[in-house]
Amino acid sequence: SRFMQWGGIMLITNGGQALLALVVMFVYSVPLALVVVAMVPVILLTIKWFQSRLEVAYLTVRERVGRMLAVLAEVVVGSPVIRAYGIEDRIRNRLGDAIEQHRSSGVRAGALSSSFSGAGELLSALVVAAVLVAGTVLAVGGSVSVGTVVAFLFLVQLFVQPVQMLGEAINEAQTAVAGWRRVLDVLDIAPDVADPGPSGVDLPAVAVGATFEGVGFRYPRPGETAREASGTPALLDI
Repeated sequence: SRFMQWGGIMLITNGGQALLALVVMFVYSVPLALVVVAMVPVILLTIKWFQSRLEVAYLTVRERVGRMLAVLAEVVVGSPVIRAYGIEDRIRNRLGDAIEQHRSSGVRAGALSSSFSGAGELLSALVVAAVLVAGTVLAVGGSVSVGTVVAFLFLVQLFVQPVQMLGEAINEAQTAVAGWRRVLDVLDIAPDVADPGPSGVDLPAVAVGATFEGVGFRYPRPGETAREASGTPALLDI
């Protein structure tokens, strides 16, 4: 919803602005418009290169956010058990690792996004420089007037401005796509207890009991974890 409220609208309006500016460029001067068109493949290749990497980076961020929240929920819900078995250090390390993995993936995704914004600024400057050089040559030769070159530079700004804002819009788009894919992945997870359907067996009306023989219980000694305690843990093979 956040992407559709902001990023999606930006992509539509900026794309329309760039297309309209390009049409007006051809009306003013075909040679100068062709200079701008010649730079479009470079812009598209740069966008494609960053987009594929941003997609992977933000998908990794979403996965590690889910892993971190799962560990955090386990800590909050199971805190009495954690204290009872004396495994605070182990859980602390697990939570720290999950937080560090999320932080590192977020830093990498942010670095890629910032690099994409910088590349957009650089490409915009190259387009303006190319038009300025070509316009100067054509104006000296008498092919176009100085006023046409000035107007064309204004149109170029209208064309490249969406490119400068495209980095932020694609950043939002990749975040939205990554979140949507995580939702689909969760929906595709098979349930732990599936409905057997017609092949299921009806349980008896009376309560089903379980009997344990030779089973004892004690809390671990100070500094001792459950795995270090002597004896065989109950329900080990279940």
